[in-house]
Amino acid sequence: PTTVTLTASADTHIAQTSPTFNYGTSSALDVTGAALSSWEAALIKFDATALQAALGSGTLASARIELTVSSTSLGFGNSQVNVHRMLVPWTEVGATWLCANDTSTSGLGLFVNNCASADRWGIEWWSLLPRPYDASPAATANVPFGQQGVVSVDVTQHLNALGSVTHQGFLVTPAAGFSSVWIRFASRQ
Repeated sequence: PTTVTLTASADTHIAQTSPTFNYGTSSALDVTGAALSSWEAALIKFDATALQAALGSGTLASARIELTVSSTSLGFGNSQVNVHRMLVPWTEVGATWLCANDTSTSGLGLFVNNCASADRWGIEWWSLLPRPYDASPAATANVPFGQQGVVSVDVTQHLNALGSVTHQGFLVTPAAGFSSVWIRFASRQ
């Protein structure tokens, strides 16, 4: 067996409370929410060419995403995070709560949704806009109160199922439930 380690090629978090803001240069990936409502979620993507080269023609035995916990707050319960497969392309410096690629996320553009209709998405389960992620989680990870260090999430099944589908990354959300999730992971920055 050969072990290959890939670093994320893009990551950001998106926030319901600031739906037109982009956090692509932030050092944090915030994941917060409670009672079936996600307030912040993280997006993580790996270079599709590097991923395909790592997979090669061999058999994938195991694949994991490792997220480093920066902090958890007092509102954090003994909860879980879900990792969903993204279905559409997005950009690190353009992804917002409302859009896969907002074309103006600086200055006054922060306060306006500058999104082509083809790039609009609905993160909430109830949104009428197209859902950009697979509703069934590719993986779930327990994140107990006070967790430090790395949270490792198994995504082997997702990567084995890729086939001819292009990797669009992952969305990390609070798992559905009544415990509050308040966690900050370190970004690639």
